[in-house]
Amino acid sequence: MGKIFFWLTNPVDPTNILFEKWTSFLDFLGATFVLIVLAMVVIITLIYSSAAAARKIYKPADVFLPYTPMNWLWLSAVAALMAGGICAWRYADYLGPKANGVVTVSLWVGVWTGLWVLLLSYLLMMLPGITPSKFRYRPLWLFYRHRGVRM
Repeated sequence: MGKIFFWLTNPVDPTNILFEKWTSFLDFLGATFVLIVLAMVVIITLIYSSAAAARKIYKPADVFLPYTPMNWLWLSAVAALMAGGICAWRYADYLGPKANGVVTVSLWVGVWTGLWVLLLSYLLMMLPGITPSKFRYRPLWLFYRHRGVRM
């Protein structure tokens, strides 16, 4: 599990952190990362889907209004704060009170988690059935062949 954070394979503070404790901490962070990412992606996608389905078009100008259901992607920042907070909270428990680098590791874990939640949620929003077809952009040149000039 700890391979998710591949750039953190070596301890941040090698003088005060044992390698075995560091790998067990990375395993804990990997499991936490997977749980937070899966839970938040499901939550964001479900909330987005219901918000997108509830949005109605009453007049033609409604199509060109800002698409507010996309604002639910901001919940990925909550996932980043959760992951960074859990990392900071458990850092001293796993690695000892003399271990340095809690801020650096927490920031990396939080940013990485937030980016993955954002990316996966956005990709799931593109699946058929999640975004209503009335709001999907369909470039015509992808779906229709050019038939030439008609006379």
